[in-house]
Amino acid sequence: AQGGGAVVAGFLLTGLVNRLGHGRVVSITVFVLSLSMFSLALSAHLWASIACMLLYGFGFVLFFVNTNTMIQLEVPDEFRGRVMSLFTLTFLGLMPIGALIVGAIANEIGTPTTLALCALINGGLGAVILVRWPTVWRMV
Repeated sequence: AQGGGAVVAGFLLTGLVNRLGHGRVVSITVFVLSLSMFSLALSAHLWASIACMLLYGFGFVLFFVNTNTMIQLEVPDEFRGRVMSLFTLTFLGLMPIGALIVGAIANEIGTPTTLALCALINGGLGAVILVRWPTVWRMV
């Protein structure tokens, strides 16, 4: 289901970015990801869970592609390679470590509770970043 949402995002990406801009798409998708994770945590039905995963896949692709694009457009040429390597390390390289930690927490308190907690943390951090750095909304 997540892959289906990702495919839909691929088709709609250009239109959304042209209409809203990269910064707005990234800002909105942080909350789309949080909402889909939180909804999945509360879901007790297969089709509702599939819909949540479709939405998550959609948001994840929009977030990843647009953050990647924003970095490449905003960072000066002489720093772009270094910044992209740090972005890749933090975004993809630390994911297994985070999964290990979240898996251990889920083992103790349960998967739905852990997923809801992660969704709240994600949405909360997104809100803090947008309040602290409102220029993200207007980027590119």
